[in-house]
Amino acid sequence: MAADGSIVVDTRIDNSGASRGAAQFQRQVAGLKNAVTSAGRSMADSTGGYLQGLNKASAATRGLAKDQTALTRGIAKTEAAIQRMEARQEAMRRKHEIGREAAVGKAMD
Repeated sequence: MAADGSIVVDTRIDNSGASRGAAQFQRQVAGLKNAVTSAGRSMADSTGGYLQGLNKASAATRGLAKDQTALTRGIAKTEAAIQRMEARQEAMRRKHEIGREAAVGKAMD
């Protein structure tokens, strides 16, 4: 203080603590950014694998649908062939009965 009675106030602010705190905060934000980036990459990798699996399953399902359609057509053809065979068998049975009845009729004459 001066001898004339005036008061001098030192207005300098010590911001060294704030600077250290800001630097620490920046490091924490950078660490958080790295963690989020890493997690995002992991999620993208796992999602990519999931999507590949889903695409494979979808392709397999389409293949099964085609196989089922082919099988259904094959069954329909087989059923039609069986019906034709049954009709032929019935016709042969009737022909045989008529022939037998005719033979029995001649034998009785």
